[in-house]
Amino acid sequence: MPQEPLLLAAIFLAVVLHIFAGIAWPDSHFTLAALRVIISASFTFLRSTQGFPSQLSCDESNLLDDLPKDIRTALDRLDIAPDMVDYACCLASQPTTPTNHYQHCTLNIVPIAKLPMTIYVVSLYSDHN
Repeated sequence: MPQEPLLLAAIFLAVVLHIFAGIAWPDSHFTLAALRVIISASFTFLRSTQGFPSQLSCDESNLLDDLPKDIRTALDRLDIAPDMVDYACCLASQPTTPTNHYQHCTLNIVPIAKLPMTIYVVSLYSDHN
């Protein structure tokens, strides 16, 4: 868990938007990037108003480097990341529960057609620890 209050607040905001507002992963990544820009601009503005050079200090740069770029990392840092089970499936088998995700693909592709086969990776939340 992050100790720096500003870092914790930024991570918490992104995680709350992701979980409670239903923001998808790519949009959550954008939220984290936007927060990084806002914090960096705030540091620069404060430094310039106090007569310091606008270049970020080492501590400020380190704080920005500690801000996750991925929402999954943010969830891990707050120790609330769900257990995930990833598996591949094809259009024909479409598993619906984690218990039948090992079934074989039954999709038949005619060799003459030479169509590309799309494989989907599906993530399900797992109840086990």
